[in-house]
Amino acid sequence: MSKFHLLIVKFTSPTVRRDPPPHLQAMLRPAYLSKKLTPPIPTKDGGTLRTILEAYEYMATIGKERELRPHWHQVRELMLQEAEVAAVSSQVRLAVLKDAKLDVSALSKPPT
Repeated sequence: MSKFHLLIVKFTSPTVRRDPPPHLQAMLRPAYLSKKLTPPIPTKDGGTLRTILEAYEYMATIGKERELRPHWHQVRELMLQEAEVAAVSSQVRLAVLKDAKLDVSALSKPPT
């Protein structure tokens, strides 16, 4: 099991509660980071991104090469502007899709 997979397992556990990383606390409000993506974004890495914080942490795990791609830069800019959740959700979904990491089979399953 990869380190990222373990991280995503933590994300999807309803009993785990974490505060944003310290460097984010100075930049983004915790209330903003806790906002739910609409809808959640399943990834081929075995997890589901449910909040803006989870999407930000996902970006931190994808590696420098992927992180520097223009679609991830757009996600980061939207987050820093504290853009509407719908805009962030859409851009994260597009970035995951462009990286061929969107689990499209999970999109057709009913929510559990």
